[in-house]
This record gives sequence, structure tokens and C-alpha cells, in this order.
Amino acid sequence: MANPDEAKNLPKSYWLETLDCKGKQVFGLFDDQTLIGITGVFTWREDPSGQTGVMAMSFIEPSYRGQGHSNLFYKARIDFALQYKAWKKLVISHREGNEASRRAMIKHGFTLTGTEETDWPDGTRDREYNYVLDLEKLRS
Repeated sequence: MANPDEAKNLPKSYWLETLDCKGKQVFGLFDDQTLIGITGVFTWREDPSGQTGVMAMSFIEPSYRGQGHSNLFYKARIDFALQYKAWKKLVISHREGNEASRRAMIKHGFTLTGTEETDWPDGTRDREYNYVLDLEKLRS
């Protein structure tokens, strides 16, 4: 959810269901006791079969970027997805021009499936690059 005003008005039950670990997992990255990053993987709402996971909401504090921490995020999400047998594939995307994300996705085995114009949560419209990772192939 990109709108903070909408998010703060949701009931507690929404947040409990969101984090029930059934087809979803959120990971935090810490420097000692300080949260410096967050990411998640969820059942993709756009696949009615429930067989696709989507990697989303990655953020690392700017002063911690470029130190290889995103590799930990990829490993945690892919490991979770491999254990969550309902998913056959993972999808992920990045905005045009996000070269660091593109390189990370390719490095972790994702393949480009296409591009599309997208309305982003910040109110802009830009090209989105979509990728997939075949979990069944990785499991065999």
C-alpha cells in the first residue's frame, strides 16, 4: 500500500492477516539493533491460481547501499519461496533506469519477460521491466 493515509486507517486485523506467513514473508535488515532495510515476498494478487510469488518493497537506508546487503534480501526471499511449495515461480520488476536492480535480478537468476508503461505510487508514469524466476527448475 503506497498511500500512508489509507494504510493508517486499516484495522489491526488487516495487518495481522498481511503478516501471517501463509504465502508472505517480510524480512528486516539490521545493524545491531537498528533497522536499516526491509523487504518482502508475497503471493502475487495478479495470479488467481496462487502459484506465483512476487518480490517487493525493498528498501535499504542510503548510507548502507552498495555494500552487498541486497544479496541478503535476494537470498532470504528466494529461500523462502523455494520452501513455499505452492509457488511455481517468482516475479519481480524495476523501473526504467534502475540499473542496480536490473543487475541484481539478473545475478540471482531472473530472466526478463517484458516491459510495460506503469503508473508508480509516487504519481509518475514510467516503463517497468518484468522478470521471472522458475522455482520448479531450481527445486529439481
